Amino acid sequence: MLGAGGHASVAASVLRDQGISIAGIYAKTPASSSDIFAGIPFFFDDGDPPPFECTDFDLVNGLGSLPGKNARVDLHKRFKRLGFKFLTVVAPTSVVSEYAKLEEGVHILHRAVINAGAHIGVSTIVNTGAIVEHDCKIGDHNHLAPGCTVSGGVSTGDNVHIGVGASMIQGLSIGSNVLIAAGATAVNNIEPSDSLYPAKPFLLKKSRRTDEI
Repeated sequence: MLGAGGHASVAASVLRDQGISIAGIYAKTPASSSDIFAGIPFFFDDGDPPPFECTDFDLVNGLGSLPGKNARVDLHKRFKRLGFKFLTVVAPTSVVSEYAKLEEGVHILHRAVINAGAHIGVSTIVNTGAIVEHDCKIGDHNHLAPGCTVSGGVSTGDNVHIGVGASMIQGLSIGSNVLIAAGATAVNNIEPSDSLYPAKPFLLKKSRRTDEI
């Protein structure tokens, strides 16, 4: 397991539920106090090559993904250059169509839904309760945050962040490095490196009655 924070604890829980043992945690900071890491050997990541061979273990990228931050992507690329393979993590409570395709290192978390014809790119996180409908093409290193909905036929580039509870109507094209903020609704294509935020709530003031003037 690479990393020892919140996302790592969720991935570790999924693995343990499936009877997959974790040989060790490799991170820059020690694991949190979460019981999920109890008894797992810790190896400090000092930037040098890791003390294990690429043929001995599959890796799980336990770093989470935040908009505008590249740590998870950089970690994936660093270990791919060293010849390592990343495990695809699929929670048993998720629903993944047999006609969907998941690339290396994808994480599908609890109660997520991936429907027929969907293609999820390398190292993408489909977080808790997110929905990816039929025939979507999700790029590499995306993060689909909890509860977001991607309607049928949507395509995204790489390094796209779709925030908590955000929604996309069918057939949209979302460029690389796009941020769709929490609660936003996308109804048009979005160009690369653009951002979409939800409309600000506002109150309509009642007009003063003429008989009060």
